[in-house]
Amino acid sequence: FPVWESPNGDIDIYFGNLISIPPPGLYIKSICGGIGVTATVKNEGAPATNVEWFMTVKGGLLDMIDKEKSGTEATLDLGGEFNIKSGVIIGIGKITVEIEVICDEGSCDSESEIGRQMLFFTLLWYLE
Repeated sequence: FPVWESPNGDIDIYFGNLISIPPPGLYIKSICGGIGVTATVKNEGAPATNVEWFMTVKGGLLDMIDKEKSGTEATLDLGGEFNIKSGVIIGIGKITVEIEVICDEGSCDSESEIGRQMLFFTLLWYLE
């Protein structure tokens, strides 16, 4: 319990409870296929600043698929979320998707999934 003295010189002592705010809690909520890859990032803690994200999609026939995207969200409030999109991916064969997020406060998360690329359409399933 914090204790402090009144600023007017009295010797009054006050007791109160500290309210703790949890640090940012970034996590990758979902990764979905379709026309490209879309991932949703969510924050379950204090506001996060400068949330950097990185997405790589690699693989395919003769390793011809090699797509990288990155960006930054200035702030992400408690309960806030945003989507990361790869854009259209063209190819055929097995792929690996890796996503990483990190903020200035140190909270981070990363996820990987494998799947198949079928021309323009991406099918994904979780790595176990």
